[in-house]
Amino acid sequence: MLNLRIRSIASTAAIALALCAGISGCDKETASDDNHTASSDSVIREQQRYLSENYAAFRKRQIDNIVYHFAIDLTEREQFHGIATIDFDLIKQGDDVSLDFYAGEINTITVNGTPLASTYEKWFINLPAANFKLGRNTVVVDYRRPYVTDGAGLNQYQDPESGNYYLYTQFEPYEANKFAPVFDQPNLKAETSFTVTAPKDWSVITTTRETKIENLPEARRWHFPTSAKLPTYVFSLHAGPYAVWEDDYPLVPLRLFARREIANQIDPTYWFQVTRDSFAFFNAYYDFPYPFQKYDQLIVPNFNFGAMENVGAVTFSEERFGSDADPSPQDKFRLASVIAHEMAHMWFGNVVTMNWWNGLWLNESFATLMANKAMEANPQYGDAALAFLSFKNRGYYADQLVTTHPIDMAVSHPGEVFGLIDEISYAKGAAVLKQLSHLAGNEKFREAIAYYIAKNQYSNTQLTDFTGAIAEKTGLDMSTWTVQWLYTPGVNTIEAAFECEGGKLVSLNLLQTAPPQWPQLRTQKVQLGLFNTQASGTLKLSQTLPVVYEGASTPVDLAAEPAGCPDFVYPNYEEWGYVKLALDEISMATLMQTGIGGFSDEHMRSAIWQILGDMVNSLRLPLTDYVNFIVANLPAETSVDNLTFLMEPATHAFNDLEAMPPSDASRAALAALETVAWSQFNTAPEDSLRRRALFELVSVTTHTSGRLDALKNLIAARPPAGGALTVQWLRWQAIQQLSRYDVKGYQALIDTELERDTSETGRQASLLARAIAPTKSAKKPWVDALLDPGSEVTLSEMRAVWENLYPGKQRAMLAETGPDILAALPAISEQREAIFLSKLAEKFIPVGCRASSVNALENAIQNKSEYAPAVVRALRIRHQEDARCVAKTALVPAA
Repeated sequence: MLNLRIRSIASTAAIALALCAGISGCDKETASDDNHTASSDSVIREQQRYLSENYAAFRKRQIDNIVYHFAIDLTEREQFHGIATIDFDLIKQGDDVSLDFYAGEINTITVNGTPLASTYEKWFINLPAANFKLGRNTVVVDYRRPYVTDGAGLNQYQDPESGNYYLYTQFEPYEANKFAPVFDQPNLKAETSFTVTAPKDWSVITTTRETKIENLPEARRWHFPTSAKLPTYVFSLHAGPYAVWEDDYPLVPLRLFARREIANQIDPTYWFQVTRDSFAFFNAYYDFPYPFQKYDQLIVPNFNFGAMENVGAVTFSEERFGSDADPSPQDKFRLASVIAHEMAHMWFGNVVTMNWWNGLWLNESFATLMANKAMEANPQYGDAALAFLSFKNRGYYADQLVTTHPIDMAVSHPGEVFGLIDEISYAKGAAVLKQLSHLAGNEKFREAIAYYIAKNQYSNTQLTDFTGAIAEKTGLDMSTWTVQWLYTPGVNTIEAAFECEGGKLVSLNLLQTAPPQWPQLRTQKVQLGLFNTQASGTLKLSQTLPVVYEGASTPVDLAAEPAGCPDFVYPNYEEWGYVKLALDEISMATLMQTGIGGFSDEHMRSAIWQILGDMVNSLRLPLTDYVNFIVANLPAETSVDNLTFLMEPATHAFNDLEAMPPSDASRAALAALETVAWSQFNTAPEDSLRRRALFELVSVTTHTSGRLDALKNLIAARPPAGGALTVQWLRWQAIQQLSRYDVKGYQALIDTELERDTSETGRQASLLARAIAPTKSAKKPWVDALLDPGSEVTLSEMRAVWENLYPGKQRAMLAETGPDILAALPAISEQREAIFLSKLAEKFIPVGCRASSVNALENAIQNKSEYAPAVVRALRIRHQEDARCVAKTALVPAA
């Protein structure tokens, strides 16, 4: 048993209150679970878009034992018709009852058989108290509602080639009320059943498997039995002429659905194998067999997230997981991880559900950790440790942004949830839980999780339920751990300090620092790796030293037999801890001498790449030095995984250098990066995965006229070249690069490629290929669509284009458009849905890597009271990143 020791704290709530004083958007609530109760016995609901936490807590005390039956008619294309029958127990009398229902049309309402005229003003249906009795009540609402096209609610998509329609639902966090009148909060779990009328050639999928299908003159009617008790955000209804595959897995029926138009791109064998292996892992890990009736997975178009854990009917993004007929091993591993992530939710999230949205982090962090554990148990799918290291690095980056926040923080209404769907809630949370499992011991941790699920099955929990289960089964002091890790934002840094005498290591200390704005020093268990240089010039691991560190300095207990003096010390070997690293002077000098090639372990090389990238963002390493290190060491990197993970920082580095005021040093670094990309690409074996990874680097770094022509020739070759040149998304990326530099004939290449690729992903890629051209006419339609709330451009299309509409030196063009966009921010905030703003705001905030653009953003932030929270968040992040780009510029030598 290991007991954490820090200074005594009177209460975690006091710490949370103190922290909130410095966190934007946290000034009205605390992170304490005790705050999630209403302040009075009765609460009047306000006319506003989102359900308040205060009213949700009141409604939880008002009603119970909810059963929904939805009769849905999907035969019309502009809107759908529904009859919602809602049975529930009224356990607190004397107050109105409200049903959440957004932007629909009410035909009739009856309460306990009596027709009722009800107030309905877009947000919710208010039902007067006089119509209800203590005990069982029934409300029936006959309604109509338009389909959505932004992916939040009951989404309708029409294939542009075949004309087929496909429907799917996305209800998290507060979108089920765009489908039907419901009590849309996670702690009002309910049973639900469906009767669905749909066109004859459609499949209909929901939580349970249909028991009967009736043939009607012009349609079919599907009957679905009652589900287990579930929160509304994992209800689902999907329909359309989907292609379907089935698997005879003996433990639970498995099906896979995708649009007919992309069926030839799907490998159902792989999907089903990963699903089977994941079930085997989770059934054993949770010690709680999968409790639902069946397990369907659907690949759907224009999806706003990677995937969603609807009970028994999980949805996956077609753009991410169904649009490449030739996925790389890295692509396949990513898919396997997401399949496991969503399955992990079936227990942790669906069987046991958070009480309120402040618990979202635990839901997502735990599923992320469990997916990693499932992949570790099935190494045939890829290197789980390497993937987790790269993913955790995103948490480090997010934790250093001005918008960082505690892992667990208050949520006053569901609209704020989009601000928490970030790398703090996913990457940092998962890494923190992983270090907790190391601290507790992996088996003790597993036992605690199984105990937590069994104890709380089909109910709702708060953080104290989870930490209490961990404490009970492991003996850890979870109250101090919670304060350090969950209620305090920011990431610490550790560095090894050591002394040697006579070639022997005589002292070793682990030094911990914290950022000034978040000075909390933490306690966790890490492992030090000590390396020595070999005659060959490579580095060999000589010793590992597990240590629990705390405070500013922790002496490491050296073995009785002194170790040899190390040439390189890595303070977080095998990545047990969530902490940034600073290499000591000796280790840094060794690294610069040996380079990446000094390490035979690809995990260590990945860690080194990421440490250097962080040094750039921390302004401890000039960007040109980082690029030159890539240029010098790229030939020595033999891991395709590492090459793949390196693409994102290399792309950012290229764009930042190009956006900066030009200098001899920046031009030389850009040219060197382009040259090494081409030389390594050309020498890689024709059909190798290395050549494929390097073609991505070629397609994002090519910028000089001669090589742009060479890139054009590769794409335009007839018949097309083999290997990497057949990968569709890489071809589009190359064409976009040609358009970015206005290479003659790029329009014809787009047209030809659209004949080759008729998928929705290809159509969206073509939109960016046209828009990325360096002309105002190419940008104008997308700026106009942003500023016009009535635009018919879909959110999916906007995201596809704005993701990279102004790359590199084109940021100057965005800065020109900046005043119009900044002036429109109040109107955009008012007129656009939260899902739109959360997915797009960072992309359209104007930056220029100039002092003038930094000042413009700083001035805009002063008007933050006029903006939606997602816009404020985006402004603050872009201001910080733009200021960092200017600071990076100052570190780049002029010559």
